[in-house]
Amino acid sequence: MVKRAVMAMPLPAPDETWSEDIQAMHQVLTATEVAQAGEAGTAFRFGMAYWASMPGKHILLTGSQRLLQRPIDPLVSALKQMGASLHRVDHGWQIAGQPLSGGRIDMAMNVSSQFASALLLIEPRMAEPLILPDMSDMVSLPYVQMSQWVNPETWPPEPDWSSAIVFALAAVIEGKTLRLNLNSDSLQGDAAWIDWGLMLGFRVTHEANSLVIHPGKPQMLWDLDLREQPDLAQPLVMASVALGVEAQFSGLSTLMGKEIDRMRALKDALKQLNVMADVGIETIALDAREWQPSYQSLSVDASGDHRMAFAWALMSLVQPLQITGESSVSKSFPDFWSEWKALFKST
Repeated sequence: MVKRAVMAMPLPAPDETWSEDIQAMHQVLTATEVAQAGEAGTAFRFGMAYWASMPGKHILLTGSQRLLQRPIDPLVSALKQMGASLHRVDHGWQIAGQPLSGGRIDMAMNVSSQFASALLLIEPRMAEPLILPDMSDMVSLPYVQMSQWVNPETWPPEPDWSSAIVFALAAVIEGKTLRLNLNSDSLQGDAAWIDWGLMLGFRVTHEANSLVIHPGKPQMLWDLDLREQPDLAQPLVMASVALGVEAQFSGLSTLMGKEIDRMRALKDALKQLNVMADVGIETIALDAREWQPSYQSLSVDASGDHRMAFAWALMSLVQPLQITGESSVSKSFPDFWSEWKALFKST
């Protein structure tokens, strides 16, 4: 890999329309003594690498109780191999910025792609080009590749494909043609869902800088390996129930370490919906071909997880629901419910 030049770019002023994740990233990168990441795992991981690479800077990196329980050891180990000064304390990590050597590192690649991405984004500060381990076991590999390709001068931010799938699936459930502000040339790994249209029940046409979702009939068996797209699991599971298909999802090993234990949340949701399902450590198999919604409204909980809220939104199109914790969408998509209500039925 060619070593990239350091490009100093001023951070924009905070904007009240930002999602909680973006606000957390801004707070972490502009901190002076305490960098508070809140619930934002991305800000925490990228912030750890950023401050570790800033010689002379001393920062306490902290976050919510759940965030501090989430996996971080592979990134810590990799940074320490390069000379970083990181010490676990009661409320987070005390970081003293140091010159980092770069070069070849040893790091587990099957826990989170963001560990590798965090290192790649600080590579210009390293003495030697970074050499990552073999990526054959990498989860969410397309996002590591995106980190390798990113160029702040030529790569503008893209709309989020991981939340856009919720609207595409809703279009299928509702039988409604829908235009989405997406570019099919996206670098995002979650853009893979456009290739699953025949299975999921839609076809796509292209118009200027947008995609048009044309709903049709889904296949009755879905078989998807989501190792590279684990954030799509919750809406896909709910959509498979709403559409009454049989589905097998694999590659879900990272879901237990997300904002919540998403495997447990999905298992509980399927049980509450009376759906026949087998939920393993990294697989979910369900059969909703005979499933019927109840006329009675169900009280469900998003459990503080934005993607669980997206998933329940899909189910609300066929099953009356009262959703608790729906405000959790503010973590990544503050305007989700207003856009949802403008297009589809709502609880």
